[in-house]
Amino acid sequence: MKVQTALLARYAEVEPQGGLLNVTGGGINVFGVRVLPVDVPIAFVIQVVFDEQEANVEHTISLLVRDPQSQVVGEPVNTTFTPRFGEFHTPGWRGIFSITGGIVLPVQAAGAHSLGIQLDRAEAGDIPFQVLLTDTR
Repeated sequence: MKVQTALLARYAEVEPQGGLLNVTGGGINVFGVRVLPVDVPIAFVIQVVFDEQEANVEHTISLLVRDPQSQVVGEPVNTTFTPRFGEFHTPGWRGIFSITGGIVLPVQAAGAHSLGIQLDRAEAGDIPFQVLLTDTR
């Protein structure tokens, strides 16, 4: 299993019946803030591709916010998911499973941050983002 797509967005959802992914404001990666520290609520999208032996098995995804020194800040967000193939699955073809949700990014300093992604406790990618302290005049 591997992360195929990962991004922050203003809004994201997956249709339960067909798995169609709907994203608004996808790819946001710069946040201007007037004060620090600040909590930034945001949606996320993660798409994973999986092989047949990984289907119908529960997996865990963890999201970890890392500050400019790559230290984890706040509590990791953990959720379980079970990818399944649809009725039109072709044997030998990999599946795609989309996960969306909301997260609060606890920001304590300006600079480059990231949202780390772990699949079953193994590093699987990250979503980089920047926080800029705007003029407070």
